[in-house]
Amino acid sequence: LHFSKNPRFSQQQSDVLISIGDYYFHMPPTKEDFEHLPHLGTLNQSYRNPKAHMSLTKAKHLLQEYVGMKEKPLVPNRQQPSYHKPVFKKLGESYF
Repeated sequence: LHFSKNPRFSQQQSDVLISIGDYYFHMPPTKEDFEHLPHLGTLNQSYRNPKAHMSLTKAKHLLQEYVGMKEKPLVPNRQQPSYHKPVFKKLGESYF
């Protein structure tokens, strides 16, 4: 746990710092994190993650393989059109 650099609505907020290989990620803490993780105070701002050059499609594919979840294909609901054409009556006919 570290103090957040940009707290939201409070004067002080903590983040969980996760290290995976050479990369660091911040996540919001859970109640269990406050009970089990030590609070290390202010975060060292001198470290930056290495630059990564990867397309969004490839990154998404790698994450889906790693997690084992596939995105459900979006099936549009074509049973009822979202737009109804206006009905025009002949001149002199009533709309009621």
